[in-house]
Amino acid sequence: MDDERLVLGPADARWNDYVGTAAADDAPVVAGLASLYSIAGVDRDRWTIVGMDLSRWDQTHRVVVYAVDRLQPEPEGEEEPPLTALRLPDSVRMEDFIAKAFQGISIRLMSRLHPERRLPVVSGGEMPVVATDAANGTLDDTQTSADGTAV
Repeated sequence: MDDERLVLGPADARWNDYVGTAAADDAPVVAGLASLYSIAGVDRDRWTIVGMDLSRWDQTHRVVVYAVDRLQPEPEGEEEPPLTALRLPDSVRMEDFIAKAFQGISIRLMSRLHPERRLPVVSGGEMPVVATDAANGTLDDTQTSADGTAV
């Protein structure tokens, strides 16, 4: 069988300049607040969400949840159940989805020159405050003091 299905693996970008890991905690279950299933518009009685892609490229946002269809028969042997990619509408912004779906999220990216190395951090410090050019969303090199005045 010539199977050209997408097989989920590590996240990737065009050049993969930085690679890493991510972890997230579900938003707390609170009566009256939306669950991951309701946020994604996925029927919990039919689907089991097993993964997701959260991506932004230029101004395009994409949220895709991968789910197992509970109505399909279980595969035999050690075969993995097939996943269905359920793409959320383009109007769903990744940042909004993350804010609603997770209590916390951590993403660590490392230069691809050091993807597997454990790099000890021996000192820490605060980054200088840098002004933002609100018109085009870029940072300029004007530093500001703690009270917000230019230095």
